[in-house]
This record gives sequence, C-alpha cells and structure tokens, in this order.
Amino acid sequence: MIQSKNKIVEQIFNNQTCTNANFFLIEASAGTGKTHTMENIFTEFILQGVNIQSILAVTFTEKAASELSLRIYENLKKTSDPNGYLEKALREFQFNSIFTIHGFANKIINEFRVLAGIGGNTTLIERKKAYNYAFNSMIRSESTATDPLLESVLEVISINDLENIFIRMIETNNQLTRNNCINPDYIISAFLLKYIDDFESRVSQYIKDGSFFTYDDMISVVALALNDSSSPLLRALRGRYNIGIIDEFQDTDSKQWDIFRNLFCGSENMAGDKKLFLVGDPKQSIYGWRGADLDTYFEAKKLISNHKNGKILSLDTSYRSTKSMVQATNKFFNNFFTLPNEYPENIQCGNPEMKFETSNSTMELKSVNVPVFIGSTKNKVLDSFTDELSELLKGEYYFKKNSVKKRITAGDIFFLVRSAMDANVVEKLLREKNIPCFIYKNKGLFQSHEALGVLDVLNAVSNPEPQFLRKAFISDIFNMPLSAVMADNPGVLYENNSETIRRWSLLSKERRFSVLFHEIIEKPDFVDRMIKNNKKHLLDNYHTIIETLLIQNPTSSLDSHLKTLKKFYVEDYRSSDEDVNLTENMGVSDSVQILTIHKSKGLENKVVFLFGGYSSGKDDSYLRYFKKKPDEQKWWITENSTNSDENPEKKALFNDLESGENEYLRLEKQRLSYVAFTRSSAALFVPLILNKDKSPRKIFLNDLNEKLFSLYRNPTEDFRFYEIKQNFKERHEIKEIKESEEQTEMKFPQIMEVPDFKNRLGETVNSYSSLKKLLKPYDLTETHSLQRVDEDRGSAYGTLVHEFMERVDISEIMKAESFENWAEKESVKNLILELNFKETWSGDTINKALLMCYSGYTTLINMGNSSIALGNAEQISREMEFLELISDEFPGKSLQNVKTGDWIKGIIDLAFLHEGKLWIADWKTDFLEDYSQPFIEDIVSKQYEIQLLLYKNAAIRMLSRFRKADFGGIIYIFLRGLDNTGNGVWIDG
Repeated sequence: MIQSKNKIVEQIFNNQTCTNANFFLIEASAGTGKTHTMENIFTEFILQGVNIQSILAVTFTEKAASELSLRIYENLKKTSDPNGYLEKALREFQFNSIFTIHGFANKIINEFRVLAGIGGNTTLIERKKAYNYAFNSMIRSESTATDPLLESVLEVISINDLENIFIRMIETNNQLTRNNCINPDYIISAFLLKYIDDFESRVSQYIKDGSFFTYDDMISVVALALNDSSSPLLRALRGRYNIGIIDEFQDTDSKQWDIFRNLFCGSENMAGDKKLFLVGDPKQSIYGWRGADLDTYFEAKKLISNHKNGKILSLDTSYRSTKSMVQATNKFFNNFFTLPNEYPENIQCGNPEMKFETSNSTMELKSVNVPVFIGSTKNKVLDSFTDELSELLKGEYYFKKNSVKKRITAGDIFFLVRSAMDANVVEKLLREKNIPCFIYKNKGLFQSHEALGVLDVLNAVSNPEPQFLRKAFISDIFNMPLSAVMADNPGVLYENNSETIRRWSLLSKERRFSVLFHEIIEKPDFVDRMIKNNKKHLLDNYHTIIETLLIQNPTSSLDSHLKTLKKFYVEDYRSSDEDVNLTENMGVSDSVQILTIHKSKGLENKVVFLFGGYSSGKDDSYLRYFKKKPDEQKWWITENSTNSDENPEKKALFNDLESGENEYLRLEKQRLSYVAFTRSSAALFVPLILNKDKSPRKIFLNDLNEKLFSLYRNPTEDFRFYEIKQNFKERHEIKEIKESEEQTEMKFPQIMEVPDFKNRLGETVNSYSSLKKLLKPYDLTETHSLQRVDEDRGSAYGTLVHEFMERVDISEIMKAESFENWAEKESVKNLILELNFKETWSGDTINKALLMCYSGYTTLINMGNSSIALGNAEQISREMEFLELISDEFPGKSLQNVKTGDWIKGIIDLAFLHEGKLWIADWKTDFLEDYSQPFIEDIVSKQYEIQLLLYKNAAIRMLSRFRKADFGGIIYIFLRGLDNTGNGVWIDG
C-alpha cells in the first residue's frame, strides 16, 4: 500500500465517494502537493493491476516530466506490493508514457507516421527558420519590393518590426481578416491584409519543399487526426491508453485539449471506462503570451462539472509554508481577484509545527514584510532590499520543520525580478556587498555544464579516438590541464586515463551500465576534488543525470544513452523559459538565487524578496489584440493618429479597445502576483510604492500594490509595514533600472572556455587612455595630440559621460520632445545627484555631458543603405565585457608588460542589431581639433588599431556561439563633434 496517500487520492479510489467517476479536474493551489498527488494516483493504478504502459502522463516541461518520472519510480520502490504488480512495473519502467506534450506528439508521429497522415522522411526544425525564409523571400519578390505600400510602411516602422508583426500574428493564431480588424485602412494593417496569405503560403511551401516539420505542426497534425471519430490513429491510441494524467492544465490550449478529450472522453457524451485526470490551477496561468488559453481550462471544467461521470476536486492544504504564511496568503488574496480569476477557498496549513524563528537578531520579521516607499525610485527599493538581505544573513533566523532547526543562509533566499535586465543589476549590487548569488539561467539540468561533461565522457567511451578523448579529459570528471591534453607527448596521466576509458568501453560493450555509471560517478579523484572545492551541489547534478539515464534506458546500448543525452542537450525543443531548475533541492548552492517571476513558477524557497514590476509596463508592440468573449477576438495596429483630437470617434473607439485589452492583461497580472506571492514558505519581502501624497502609485503589478495599500491602512497580523526614509548620500551607488525601456538586452554566451584565464588576466582595455598605456612609445607628433585638459577634458569627465551613456533610460530620451524636456526628467535629476557625489561638477559641465549623451542616442548615423538613431536600434546591450587571449598574431604595435598567452579584458560600450547584423559602438570623448571624416580617419588608423582588433575578435567569437546574426562592423562616435552632417562618426563595416 502507499505509505503517504493524501485525502484526495483516497477520495478518488473510494467507491462510495467517487462511484462511476471517470473524469476528474483537480485544482491544486500553490504548495498543496500537486506532484505528490499525481505520483500517488499513478502508483495506486499500478497497485490495482493496471499496465504501466497504459497510463499516459503529460506535463509542461522536460524537467517536470523527468522529475515526475523519478518520483513515481521512487514511490513504486518504497510502496509495499502484496500482489507483485509493482515489481513488474519497475521492470518495465523504461517503457513508461510520461511525456511533455511535444514529446507525446513526437512519439505518435514517429510510431504512427502513416496513420497520422505524414509520409516520407521529415526533418524537425524550429518554425522561426521557416518564418525568416518566408518573410525575406516575400519582401524581396518583385511584386512586393516594387509595391508603393511597402515604401509607405517602412517610413513608419523598421523592416524587423514588420517581420515581427507577421510572425506574431501567426503564432498567436489570430484570424487576420477585415471583419475583426479595427483599422483595416491604416497602412500597416492594409499591408498585412494584402500579404499575409502570401506569407503563410511561403512558410508552408518552405516546410513542404524541405520535408521539414515544426514542433507546432506536431500538435496540429495529431489533433486533426484524432478529431475524426473513425480515425485508425484514434482507435490505435484508445486501445493503448486507458488512463490520462495531464499536469499544468491551465497552461494548455484548445488543440491540446482536443487531443486528450478525444483520446479519453471519446464521443460527445463522454461514455466509456477510461479515466482522465486534469490537474492545474487557474490562479497560476501566466503564459498567455506563449499561447496558454485559460478559456480552454474553464471550458473543460464546465464540461466535467456538468457530466454525471465528472468530479471537481481541490487540493486545499499547504505542506510547504508556515501557518503564519498560509494565513497571510489567505488574507491577501481574499477579495483580490477579478472574475474569472478567483480565490475560491482558504488554504489550510498541513504542518503547523513548521515555523520561522528569530533569536538574538535586531530585525524582527513577520511572514509578510512590507517596506513602504514614498515618492521613491526603484533604486531605493533595491538598495533597501539588499540592506535587509544583508541583515537577514548576519542575524540568527531559523526555519524549523519536523523538530529540526536550520539557520537561514543565502541558498534559502529567492530574489524575484521582472526582467533579465533587473536580474543583472541585482546580481551586480549583491556581489558588491559580498553576498553570494547567481542568476538562474534559461537552462535545465540536461542543458548544464555537468550534462555536457557526461556527454563528452560517454562519447569517448563509445569512440576512444584522440579527438573524443581530449574533450573527456578536460571535463570535471578527469580534470586534466589543457596543456597536458594537447601536448605532443601527453605523458603517464594521459595514458592512465586512456586506459580507464578503454576499460569503461569494455563495460559498455558488455552492457554492464550500472557498473560503468557507478565507476564514472564514483571516480575517487573526481569525488574528492568536487567535495574539496565545495562543489557538492554539482556532484549531485552528475548523480541525477546518471540516475535519469539508467531509469530511461536501464539495459539498452551506449548509443541509446548517448541519443537520450544528445536529445536533451543538443536537440532541446523546449522554450528556454520552461526549464530553470538544476537540482531538486533548490538550497543546494548556498547563494541567493535571482530569477524572474515567470521562471519561479513551480519553485519555492524559505525567504523571497519580490522586486520588479514598478513601472507602468506599457506594451509598445504594434500588434494589439484581446478577447471580449472566447469567440470574439479583435486586432488592430497602433498608430500615432489615435492620440489625435482630429477624429474623436476614432479616439473613443481606440480608448475602448485599450481598456478591453488592459482588462485582459490585468487578469494575467493578478495571476502573476499570486505566483510571486506564493513562492515563499517562511518570509516574504514585498514593497508598497506610494506617491508623495501617499496615494498608491500606478505600477505594473498594480492590483498587488493596491491590496498592500488597503492592508497598510488597516494593519493586520502576519503583515509588517515600515516606512523607508533614506538620505540620498547614504545610498550605495547602483545602476539605474530601465524597466520601461523599449530595447531588450542581448544575451551572448560566455566567450572564453579556457579554465585558467583568471590566473592570467592582463590589463583592462576599455578606452583610448588605458589602451595607450599598453603601446610601446611611438611618434605621436603626426596624430594631432589632444589639447590641454580642463574640467571637461580629463579622464574623470570621460568617465562621467560614459556613466551617463550606460545608465540613462534610453526610451525616455527617444520619447522626449527635446533635450531640455528630457533633462528635466526625475530619473535624470536623480542620476545627476548620484554621480555628483563622486566628483563635484559645475552645472555647465554636467549640462555638456548630458547633451553629449542625448546627441549620442538621437543623432542619425548614416549606415550606408539606411540611417538610424542608435537609441532606436534593436536589442541594445550596454557595457559588455569580453576577454581576449594575446597571441603573436597581433599586427602593428606590440604591447608592453603583456606577453603571449596573457589575457586582456575589454568592455564594449554598446552592441545592437541593425538589419539583421550585430554592430558595436564605442563612445569617444576625445577633444580633437577637427571632427571631419578625413581627420577622424587619420586618428583612428594611428591610435586605435589594437582596440579595433580586440573588438572584431570579440564580436566574431560572440557570433560563432550566438548564431543569430552576422557581424556588421564597428562605429566610433566622437561625442564632442557629433552632428547630422556625418562629423564625429567613423564606421568600419
């Protein structure tokens, strides 16, 4: 029998309470044991003699599927087995049917290709490849390229924005017709209506001609094939699967629901003996932007609720949070949601002995701690949070569970942010305060460094050739120095390790995988080294990877293990937002974990700081749409004229549409607030943001702020409110956060791979002055030497200008009517105050620096075929660090005090995309006699040769990994001489 069966599972399998029930919707609030319930349902069916291969379990991500598989396996092992069913299930566990939705669809297509209506050999690709090809071929076709409408469109938006509109329209499954378009005569709308059919047909033709198949196609094909009640595929699958368990059902869509409804419910009257369990929580549906359709959830709920064989159940007991936190959550979300969102019933605490305790500490904490900020900036919120986090780690705070008290450490803390940009700023400030932290990457366990290490070793075991052995030997498992691996005469260590690989290869040929994997993971020097270097958490990752491989394919060939690992690592078809968890125990790494609210879904920790969502969060995309009803969807393209008073009827119409769309977004933001609020099991820090008149400020998570304000006026137990009053000079210097910024930050992979570069780091090269120190003396008499340095001509002033360029809100500059209008912004004044504490600058000097900054982003730069203001560029990233290995190949001037094999660290001021290419821009504050093109050409050729080479090498290395753009070139912007005639600009492209 199952050792820890919850009351819902007992109810499901109780013939008296669930007589004849076949279809279940289980609503599981955060922390109420959803996965525990699913694993017990699965195990109970096995105990009743159900074949493991006839139970289909589908969840949202590969990581969740792997976790569910492992937990079911462990549950089967520890459950008593009077009839011998579990022993059989464990033997056959490798044949289980636990998938993601894409994995399930892929299995059906591969196994039933003909029945699914797919012929011949097909290649699985990302749909974006088809989109890019279709758009480029359409735009370059003679009929489109010569269409005056295209020219008019490109005067309004960029070619990349136009492509994104086409792609977004298809990906959101909108029906693009005049009937549901609000402004069909607007030029962009007219262009879409004219060419969308051509675009879609080119996408389809590209896929057909190349025998390609996309991941979305898989679901569409399976859904279409199963919609026919006489379909041979439907009969085949209904003959195989008797029980379905569908996790995260609130994140599904209508096509996925069609698949499961037809498979398990059969005809419209849902007759038959099959059982279907839909498990989800509508309060946690936060992926509407990725296609999740909450209307589908409510449609299924209504269908099951009204059916005689249907049953709606709720998990209402939290086992992960303290009683105080559960009470605070109930208090906060009662009367919080707007229908159809709802908080139907209070959650109970399943472990009232669990407590968050304080001893000998100066800061008294409650479950929900709310610092109140009056007229403050986001910087003040962040600074206050990091100070409190420091105090938390210095004090003595404990989490008590099952009579065991554990002190709160950095690994017990989440720092939730809204965007990747916020995450970078938080990480920087925490590191400045010596708080261990890391940003949770868009990776799962099988996209980690550890997975790559296992892959390299297994490749060498399978093919013990030199090229494979070298990769294996520099992995953590062998940890050989790179110099020893690449030496002409490798030596004894290389030969000994080669012998180990040969022995492992023999074990793999004998299919003794348990012995092989045990030897790999328990290799004595590997284990000792990892523990000695405080990498026990990484060792746990290796164990989990090996254990998963054994469970997936316990007796298959090494090629099968490699195929599984490569599928996870190389051919990963999931969205990068889906998998964020590297280990089951989130507290393994003793560092504060910084992650976005979306990525935190499904995760938990003892203490959570909720930071982010304090701007208005406007959607600046051109394509807008919303649903007033499930079957009534409207779309339109935003246009500047909608804000004009010339057409009051049109303005009223668009205001109505905006309010409808805003209500749609508001509901999702309420659910996002719930997800953020419920990540903590012990203590939550969440700010209340007020205007100077102490009214609640309008922010992104506005309903959350409003509810905090109502509790602030009527204090209640479990909430602690306290006002933050800070002197500006007492604040730490931190980078301004630009949450409303239109540009998205580019994320490039780490450039360098050599493990010991930190020990050989040379000088930092990020400006002319620092670079000049590395050059051997040479004649500068012909280089038009810099003039005498006054207040606005020294290196400190250059640093000031660079700080403005790095930290200003670019979107505010581009939206400002003039320089004077921008310079009066509150954010600019705050930045001036902050920077002026380091140096005392005159007002005139500050004004000159601001004007340079404004001009740098707003002046049109001639890029050859087009002109662009850098502030309007795509995917801007500022202050990107890179490392360059010095070789003998550097041309021209040699470097002093830097030898071959050393590293130079550089900083790229600005990187951006323009017309599909990556460009690098460098701000120059040199005071020159002349800023004309010939003069600057001469300056660059004589003084910036090595810097140009470093930048080019860095860009090439980035793009070799990034694989999403070609290199455009390098732009030097001499800010003192920049104007609209081309002066002050040098381009190498």
